[in-house]
Amino acid sequence: MTGSGQPTARRSWSPGDSVAAAVEGELALLTPGVRADPAEAARLLDPMYFHQGTPASDT
Repeated sequence: MTGSGQPTARRSWSPGDSVAAAVEGELALLTPGVRADPAEAARLLDPMYFHQGTPASDT
């Protein structure tokens, strides 16, 4: 219930919620601000993400 005594609306989860969150994250990865901030990009990427085109560092 809210402060006005009205019941709050409950919305159940749907697969569309996950899709919308994934699309939002993908679009964020394309923005200059996220691309310039490695920590923010890492937050949006799966921890197991590995970019195939990134050469391994020998140093």
